[in-house]
Amino acid sequence: MTSIILASQLSVIREGMKRILLAHDDMHVIAELADSGEIKHDILALADVVIVAQMPSAGRDDFLPILQRDFPLSRVIVVARTPNLQQVVATLKTGVRGLLDTSCSAAQLVAAIRAVSAGKIYLHDVVSDLMTADLEVMSKDHSHNALTQRETEIFMRLAIGKKVSEIALELGISIKTVSTHKAHIMERMGMASSSQLVQYAIANGLFHSADNHSG
Repeated sequence: MTSIILASQLSVIREGMKRILLAHDDMHVIAELADSGEIKHDILALADVVIVAQMPSAGRDDFLPILQRDFPLSRVIVVARTPNLQQVVATLKTGVRGLLDTSCSAAQLVAAIRAVSAGKIYLHDVVSDLMTADLEVMSKDHSHNALTQRETEIFMRLAIGKKVSEIALELGISIKTVSTHKAHIMERMGMASSSQLVQYAIANGLFHSADNHSG
């Protein structure tokens, strides 16, 4: 049973998502939040997935950082109006594991929950298609296939916005080793920024298939 928290200032959105999830016996909504002031740490600790959609501006700005700070392992899905690349990168850096456009279908919401609860990254196709011109070029570049297994593990973690120190802790290696691998990855793949890593991962559909590399 996947335990889910719905966070939205709009009750109609919460009710709509709840109706969708009621059709699935393996999903259970354990709480609803209308703003960041309603966060209850004991409830959040019980959630497998937190879905954030249409929060008020102050709540939205506060909610994700609170989750990242107090519950860094939280598996969060954000439902947002079509974001640009910078917003995608910024959202992923808060620890969000799923990003859906408001045009997503009920089936896509369920698919995102299943993927994220399984430790995968899920990006709605609308999000992936935003940067078509650059992505078409990047999708023809499969240089990630030349990375070693360790480099791939680090690459996928960098692509979802994890810090070098976090990666070092997760993999049980030194910060210096991760930094060395990162420099090698950036050089081998011809990239100069973390944003390019994210864009490349989107172009090659790596978020949808990422499992152990990002978990």
